[in-house]
Amino acid sequence: VTDLLAPGTPWNEFLHAGAERGQFMNDPDHAGECARKVQAEGVTDGQTVELDMADGAIYDLRVSRTRQGGFVVVTNDATEKRQAAVVVQEQENILRTVLETSPVIVVMARLKDGRILYRSPAAIEYFGETTSAVEHYVNPEDRETYIKALREFGKVDDFHLYQRDLEGRERATTISGRLVEFEGETYIVTAIMDLSEHQERDAL
Repeated sequence: VTDLLAPGTPWNEFLHAGAERGQFMNDPDHAGECARKVQAEGVTDGQTVELDMADGAIYDLRVSRTRQGGFVVVTNDATEKRQAAVVVQEQENILRTVLETSPVIVVMARLKDGRILYRSPAAIEYFGETTSAVEHYVNPEDRETYIKALREFGKVDDFHLYQRDLEGRERATTISGRLVEFEGETYIVTAIMDLSEHQERDAL
């Protein structure tokens, strides 16, 4: 683009010319589209612009000034990265929908102190707005036994114990749990089933 070098020439004219001449990417169709988008959106020094191509390809374009008065343009094909992010977001939305609509009582609490990171709507309805899973246990020793089994086997199924609901009543329950790592800490994901109604029916 040396033919454009002249005092007062806008940055975007250099960028448009470079894109139009295919200096930033090999695909001629993408180069032409990039040129149009650069001209339409404008790019400033140090700014990274995400360019969506008509065929679904995605490029990150960044412009940086040099000490000599020139500029450097870096382009990166970000198509796979964006597609992967979309897939992850879709999976998270599906999981959130399942958890938020499921009648199952689920609590995710930190192993070391019981601090609750997540609880399903059913868990809030059952336990109330508790902040620690420790509050749920009628007998603290049950939690220690539960944790010991989780540490030893990595999972626990059908562990029977009494837990306290939001009204303070002692409820017979069975729980299943798994240890998970999240943001550098260990958590317990526990699914809880109330057995009180079953026991009452059995007693009749």
